[in-house]
Amino acid sequence: MLRMIAAVCVLAVATGSATAATFTPDLNPLHAAHESQLRDGDFDGNGQTDDLYLVAEDSGRVAVHVRLNGTRDLRITSLEAPANTAPDLRVVAPGAFDSDCGDYASDCGGAIVTRQDSLILGLDGGTSVLVHWQDGRFEQDFVRRDDATAVRALAGLLAFNP
Repeated sequence: MLRMIAAVCVLAVATGSATAATFTPDLNPLHAAHESQLRDGDFDGNGQTDDLYLVAEDSGRVAVHVRLNGTRDLRITSLEAPANTAPDLRVVAPGAFDSDCGDYASDCGGAIVTRQDSLILGLDGGTSVLVHWQDGRFEQDFVRRDDATAVRALAGLLAFNP
């Protein structure tokens, strides 16, 4: 499977039909030096770098994958995305995030505290989901939009102010 994906990526790049957003998180080459955590992080908290990557599925959805320690591939979730675009996805440092107590939240016990790098996915309608490692697996929790917006604003600020 990975060989097939790599072959498709090489073919697409060679023919000039690929864009960075097709196969990677939302990386602009001009800003990549300031946003180095967009592709990797220590998601399971073991001190080793884990890789984040996206896979275009036959269904038209984009799957979010994490390769733990360079060996264990996990498909975290999949999202609908317009053609040739990447989902709104950010790697965030450990911290506390306020739960979103909206209609879809079943457990609203306050802040979610992460001890390792996590992901924030921006969904349609202004909903944000925190994907974080807990008890040996990835959990997904709705978080307040202003927490997610602050993360995106900080990333933008760092991109324009080296």
